[in-house]
Amino acid sequence: MLELLKAEKGFDEIEEAFKLYEKIMSSDDASKSDRQSKNCLIEKSFLGEILSRYENLSAINRERLFWCLEEIEGNPEILALYKFLRWDLCRYKKGIDGWFYQSFDFDYESRYPDCRKFILLLSCISEGRKDLIKRNIPVEVYEEMPHKVMAGHIAKYEETGNCEMLDFPWDKNFYAGTIFLFDRFYFTPYTFSDPFYLYRNENDGKVTGLYKGNFLVNAEGQVMNPEFETPGPAMFTTKFNESRQFATGSFINPVGIISESVRTLNLEEETKCLQEGDLLLAFHIPGGEGYNPVRLERSMRMALDFYDKYFPELHIRGFWSESWLYDPKLSLILDEDTNIVQMQRRFYCYPIGEGGDMLLKELKPFNEPVEKRSSLQKKAAYLINNKTEFHTTSMIVLREDVDGIKDGYTYVTERDIREYRELLKKNGKEIPDIPEVK
Repeated sequence: MLELLKAEKGFDEIEEAFKLYEKIMSSDDASKSDRQSKNCLIEKSFLGEILSRYENLSAINRERLFWCLEEIEGNPEILALYKFLRWDLCRYKKGIDGWFYQSFDFDYESRYPDCRKFILLLSCISEGRKDLIKRNIPVEVYEEMPHKVMAGHIAKYEETGNCEMLDFPWDKNFYAGTIFLFDRFYFTPYTFSDPFYLYRNENDGKVTGLYKGNFLVNAEGQVMNPEFETPGPAMFTTKFNESRQFATGSFINPVGIISESVRTLNLEEETKCLQEGDLLLAFHIPGGEGYNPVRLERSMRMALDFYDKYFPELHIRGFWSESWLYDPKLSLILDEDTNIVQMQRRFYCYPIGEGGDMLLKELKPFNEPVEKRSSLQKKAAYLINNKTEFHTTSMIVLREDVDGIKDGYTYVTERDIREYRELLKKNGKEIPDIPEVK
């Protein structure tokens, strides 16, 4: 059955998932009986109901989806494959997604190849809701989530006649019921996997990050990640050692760099509060107004209350995110009272070795005529033209620091900001003067 699939990476992951699926199905008589007696993937009435809200969907494009579904349900092997994938997509994997869904495709002949992934995701809607219903989650929390991404997809399908999913790894969360919107931001479980520790001082509550040893760091304090071809020569190698009494390692400056300084923490006064394998909530930022510390605190508080109540088995340690918005250089070229800078100062940011591709994609500094570009677009375009490098960065917020996060800098100090400026100046990476932007 798995021979009907192909993927550039991660096929071993789906093979392992299938072994677990077979084991569960063989031991669950009720599920087995249901599977044998109900040879359909999606109830036709449910599919019709979902699609009926999209008046812009033409009759022929609507029918193509029903024909694709009939093609799947008419082949027992393909139907069994879809049911397995639906199960895998809808189960809570604590944010450990792996690589398979980043590049997978179906490898069987079809009259409607562009519709196959969309049908798979549509089948996840009712399946994913089964667990949400069991947990007594209010329907208004999840009912509209699939449509947050489906509306755009239907519009593209109608415009182009092609139903191919362009962002399957992201969209699957909305259809499977594993992501939720609280006030301003989206949240979904994520298992932390980066190579460092956070410690909290039991006396003053200060959080300190120490990177694990033997990682190369460049002149901008960026960890050198071969996968993303981090630019520049290595300036130093991280150090780390932990005994029963002390932890000594390369300090993660919370503006988003690894410092050349090495710090020693007394473990009689410090508690390890984040390490690989801990569960966080991934924090995602939809476009629009309201990207500010007040909405940040409100959203995070709502998310913690929700997961504590409805998913008590998930021991959430805090929040994680990855974005071009956390690039430490933005804090040097924007006014301190801008939302981008104010939000950065609430996070414990750290480098991940990525360059500026995300900034170019999201900010699009060269796409508009000069006179129509925003101030940030103009500044970014000027710096890029002057060989300044940008860096996508990640962040952490621990749950103990959420209450009151709107009121001031959470982890970053003036000393940290000063160290970053001095690092760039010392290594010839100082940001050039930017002409006045109007």
